[in-house]
Amino acid sequence: MTTLYDFTKVKGVVGVAEYVLVRQDGHLMVHDAQDHEALAQLVLLCGSNCDAIKADIPSRFHYFLFSRECGEHLMVFPVGGYYLGVVQTSAVESSHVATTVIDFIRKLVRQSRQSES
Repeated sequence: MTTLYDFTKVKGVVGVAEYVLVRQDGHLMVHDAQDHEALAQLVLLCGSNCDAIKADIPSRFHYFLFSRECGEHLMVFPVGGYYLGVVQTSAVESSHVATTVIDFIRKLVRQSRQSES
C-alpha cells in the first residue's frame, strides 16, 4: 500500500525543487515547498480544471505544464484522488522531469497493486 511518505520521495527525482500533494477536496496532504498553501491552491485549480476539460474523454490528463520565464515550471500530475504538483529546477529539461515523475508515479501504483495481491 502506498503511503504519504512514499510521495515525499519525489523530491529525489532530478529536477524537482518543490512539491505538494493535494487531495481533490483541497486538503494539503504532504509537501516540501516554501509557500505550500498557495502552491496547493494553484495545483488544485489546475488539476480540477484539466479534469473538467477532459470530462468527455475517458482518460485523464497525463500532466499539466505551466511554463514560467524563469525556467522553474509548475507541473501537475493526477494521482488517483490527488494531484501532485511539482516545481522543477531551471537546470533540467521539462520533458525529462515530466517523464521521470510519471515513471515515479507508475512505480508507486505498481507497488501498491502488488502489496494488495
